[in-house]
Amino acid sequence: MRAGLLFDNLYMRGGLLFDNLYIRGGLLLDNLYMRGGLLFDNLYMRAGLLLDNLYMRGGLLFDNLYMRAGLLFDNLYMTAGLKLDNLYMRGGLLFDNLYMRAGLLFDNLYMRRGLLFDNLYMRAGLLFHDLYMRGGLLFDNLYMRGGLLFDNLYMRGGLLFDNLYMRAGLLFDNLYMRRGLLFDNLYLRGGLLFDNLYMRAGLLLDNLYMRGGLLFDNLYMRAGLLFDNLYMTAGLLLDNLYMRGGLLFDNLYMRAGLLFDNLYMRRGLLFDNLYMRAGLLFDDLYMRGGLLFDNLYMRGGLLFDNLYMRAGLLFDNLYVRGGLLFDNLYMRAGLLFDNLDMRAGLLFDNLYMREGLLFDNLYMRGGLLFDNLYMRGGLLFDNLYVRGGLLFDNLYMRGGLLFDNLYMRAGLLFDNLYVRGGLMFDNLYRRRGQLFDNLYMRGGQLFDNLYMRGGLLFDNLYMRAGLLFDNLYMRGGLPFLNLYVRGGLLFNNLYIRGGLLFDNLYVRGGLLFNNLYMRAGLLFDDLYMRAGLLFDNLYMRGGLLFDNLYMRAGLLFDNRCMRAVLLFDNLYMRAGLLFDNLYMRAGLLFDDLYMRGGLLFDNHYMRAGLLFDDLYMRAGLLFDNLYMRAGLQFENLYMRAGLLFDNLYMRAGLLFEIST
Repeated sequence: MRAGLLFDNLYMRGGLLFDNLYIRGGLLLDNLYMRGGLLFDNLYMRAGLLLDNLYMRGGLLFDNLYMRAGLLFDNLYMTAGLKLDNLYMRGGLLFDNLYMRAGLLFDNLYMRRGLLFDNLYMRAGLLFHDLYMRGGLLFDNLYMRGGLLFDNLYMRGGLLFDNLYMRAGLLFDNLYMRRGLLFDNLYLRGGLLFDNLYMRAGLLLDNLYMRGGLLFDNLYMRAGLLFDNLYMTAGLLLDNLYMRGGLLFDNLYMRAGLLFDNLYMRRGLLFDNLYMRAGLLFDDLYMRGGLLFDNLYMRGGLLFDNLYMRAGLLFDNLYVRGGLLFDNLYMRAGLLFDNLDMRAGLLFDNLYMREGLLFDNLYMRGGLLFDNLYMRGGLLFDNLYVRGGLLFDNLYMRGGLLFDNLYMRAGLLFDNLYVRGGLMFDNLYRRRGQLFDNLYMRGGQLFDNLYMRGGLLFDNLYMRAGLLFDNLYMRGGLPFLNLYVRGGLLFNNLYIRGGLLFDNLYVRGGLLFNNLYMRAGLLFDDLYMRAGLLFDNLYMRGGLLFDNLYMRAGLLFDNRCMRAVLLFDNLYMRAGLLFDNLYMRAGLLFDDLYMRGGLLFDNHYMRAGLLFDDLYMRAGLLFDNLYMRAGLQFENLYMRAGLLFDNLYMRAGLLFEIST
């Protein structure tokens, strides 16, 4: 504030308004600092130079920097005469978003005992890249114990672990280790390597559960065989399956001893992502009356491919009436119509029907076929208006001339235009001798892609009752945004029935359906329906709702591994505990964490037994994405002279919040 005026995020000087500016010397500075008569865009100015979002000191330009001792600092701390890019400086070196200590450069690091740490913890004089250090070695995002390097690992027994758990002295890549072998993101049990697996009885399990001594690729193991992301029971390999009765199931439900590919099983048959009822296979279907339904509604005992069923026939995404199949059609008088209007008993493929002929997306008149046309005077018009016996390609016809997607008036051709008063308008409304580009004109005003009514401007609107509607349908004086309206209600890209609002819905019985299937008056959001229950992209069995789950023994599994009838949400399982995408050690649950000493770390750095949430750690303090200096916490700040700056500029010990 200066010169007694109020400015919203502004500085005022010399009687001018500046939006988020500094003004000095009578010039307008847009989001700037002004000094010495020059314009600075979001800058600090000093000594006559332009500073872009900078601090200026000693006659140099600083881009979003701190300046000290006469040098340029790009979003830096400066000390001892060097340039620091978003850094802390101490001891005369450059630090790129680092912590500095003992005179070396640290790239987003902790420094201790004179070495460089790239986003690391340092201890015992070595470099740690996003690591935990212990025992004097480098750890890349690791835990260190026993003097070796661990890449995002747990270390125990003196070896390197790449994102692993270590136990008994070997390397584990994101693994659990037990009995001395390498585990790549695995659980180890019985002394072998497991790639993201559970191990039991001494074999390698690739993201598996192991039981009975075989390899399981992302599987559950039971009875001694390999399972690729499967449930195992009765001794066979199951690929992402449920196993029951001794056969292989590829992402299936198993019941009565057969293979099911992502299916529900009932009465001994294979179901590919289906509902099963009465012993038949259903491919993502509704089942009723013992037949297979491909993503259908079933009624009357037949198969329906994404259809409505009525009178006992199959309808592929259709309306049915009179007992026939309709592929995305309207049905009338007992015939099939593919996305058509039906009249006089014939099939119309996306057509209008009149006088007994088929029209492909046409208007019919005079007994001829019109492909997306208007018909008049006995001629065929391809997406046209016809008048005076001529063919018009996507045109309006008037005065005997052809208009390509035009309005015609006074004998002139208009390309996608409105014409009035003998002038051509390109997608315009014409009024009072003015040209309007894709506009509606009324009252002598220009409207860009608008409807005009009552002297108001409407941008791509419908107008009614003096109200403005943005890309709307208007009815009853209400605005509708790209809507259908019925009964005076607003519908956003909706169907309306019974005075209710439907967002891209089907409606039946006065209920709202969001991209749903409707049956028996219930709402289904992209669901399977059975026995009057709502299923959200689910498998159904035994009257239970399953959300994209595996089912076994009547339990619900949400995209999980199953063992010992416990529910696991995308987890590793061991010793009967649930792990959500975790590392497991010593019976503790770790959510995408580092583990050391029995403590849980949520995507943290660990040091001295403290938990750090995506932080820098120094001197036992917790820093949330901060810079640390002199024992103070800075949240996304610049630090100087012991003051905290929240997204600020700092100069001469003063706090500047995106300006001063």
